[in-house]
Amino acid sequence: MGTTALVRRSTSEISSPQNASAMEDTITWWDGYLNVIVWTSLFGGQITFTLIASDILDPATVHPIGTTFRTHPIFGKELVRTFLAISWLLFMLALGTSLIAKTQLSDAGIRDVILLRGPERLKAVHSLLTFILNALPLTAITFLALSVIAYVPCVGWICIGFLGFFVLLIGVLWVLFDLRGMRKLRQHANSVREMSTTAAVREAESPFGP
Repeated sequence: MGTTALVRRSTSEISSPQNASAMEDTITWWDGYLNVIVWTSLFGGQITFTLIASDILDPATVHPIGTTFRTHPIFGKELVRTFLAISWLLFMLALGTSLIAKTQLSDAGIRDVILLRGPERLKAVHSLLTFILNALPLTAITFLALSVIAYVPCVGWICIGFLGFFVLLIGVLWVLFDLRGMRKLRQHANSVREMSTTAAVREAESPFGP
């Protein structure tokens, strides 16, 4: 009986009111986070599409050789347009992903299913989606910075440097918090399953029954 009570108490930790409240807070946070991604993607997508559809200036004509560049610009006109198109595509992927996630979270049935899956599954989904939705806009801005390099190299490279720093910082934080937290939840869930299995075997072998 003592083992059974211990297993029940350990199993209830996964679906405890504290965990349920934390999961609800995570889903509420996602509503606001997805709004930021949606508006960022809309803004970036509108700018890049406008530039793609327009007759952009050739970097070689903006800064002739001997004025700013000692040689020809690093990127030509068509390559700049390609960078802008890739940036637009990444913004649209971020927009589509965030809209799909927001639509799913707005369904009460899906929210209940997520809550029933427990914190381990929610943590895995949270880590994966935040990684994707952070990476897509940052990569899109990187291609915008490459486009700027063709016209004003100093500013473009400074932007690339800041983006590299932020990517490194986000990567370190993602490993420290998301991956470690997910590993701890998985280890806890596995230990609970092992205890449940052991208790079930002992009760089945007991002559007195459960």
